[in-house]
Amino acid sequence: MNSDNEYTTLPYNEWEEADVIQRKLIKAVELSPSSVIIISREGLIEYVNPHFQQLSGYSMEELLGKEIGVLISDLVSHEEYEQILRSIKNGLSWSGEPINRKKNGDWFIFSSKIAPVQQLDGTIINFVMVGEDITPFRETEIRLEQAIEEKSLLLSELHHRVKNNLAIVSGMIQLQAISEEDEYVQDKLLSSVSRVKTLASMHEQLFESGSFSRLEFSRNIRGIVTNIARDYEEPGQHIEVDFDLIPLVLNINQAHPCSLIMNEVIINIYKHSFKDIEEGILSIKMSLKDSKITIIVGDNGKGFPEGFHEGEENKPNLSYQFLKTLVRQLNGTFYFDTTPEGSLFFLSFDRQNIKGTANAKLF
Repeated sequence: MNSDNEYTTLPYNEWEEADVIQRKLIKAVELSPSSVIIISREGLIEYVNPHFQQLSGYSMEELLGKEIGVLISDLVSHEEYEQILRSIKNGLSWSGEPINRKKNGDWFIFSSKIAPVQQLDGTIINFVMVGEDITPFRETEIRLEQAIEEKSLLLSELHHRVKNNLAIVSGMIQLQAISEEDEYVQDKLLSSVSRVKTLASMHEQLFESGSFSRLEFSRNIRGIVTNIARDYEEPGQHIEVDFDLIPLVLNINQAHPCSLIMNEVIINIYKHSFKDIEEGILSIKMSLKDSKITIIVGDNGKGFPEGFHEGEENKPNLSYQFLKTLVRQLNGTFYFDTTPEGSLFFLSFDRQNIKGTANAKLF
């Protein structure tokens, strides 16, 4: 204190400053929530901080002067351990996740990094290893991977079983249709067969792709057309299909109603517009602009009969009502039209990633 009763701070010399810095670093290492180990050039342990002592169960005295290998478990290969030693002897940094051993024999996964400590002239005096016990994270990761794998297998088996069950249902309805003498009833049964086949085709594609929430829709459309042509194309009839499709992946909750819509439209084109004609052209165009999906289906046939929307004998056309319900599930718009060139169907809806279970309510 000077004569004016004011305190003055004496400047530290360089050694005193270095001593203060060293004390700060020592305290930081002692209080660190990470494990810190100091290793000599020969691979011998010179220091372990309290956190590592608590983690490993070893005291400082038990580890001083021991080779770093005393901490490595038998689960670490000889080659991996030799790589650590080579890095130390060559003055190189190293990082990895070796499986270490505690004093009681338990193992833990030690995510660690080793780096050399150098003097001002570049001479390496020792190495510092800093690490974390990541065993709980790896165990959680393994459990999650196992759960995901089990879920994938379960969903895969579910889709496979659903596809097979739908094939059985389709076959039973088809047998009933063949034995049915009433043409009107037979037609309705065959339409149901086609719908079931479309659903089965979706599950088959999901099963094959390994994706249980998304469907490559352009491929799905091609499959729908193939199935319908096989069932509805008349003997001697040749229908050419012109596809103008883009690669488009749809959320399953949109792919489901959209597939059934395509099924209804194409069935009705074959039943009405292509009826009793030898050759025809079916065109299907799909486009995406921003998030708006547009599908246009047209043909050069006779078009739809007058009153198609109303059905027969003033009864509502169930196929048309079904179509309206499916479009409503997509929050989309559509229209049918018959032109001198044939029939035309237009569908537009916004692409969305709908979560949860799709709305299966039809009416």
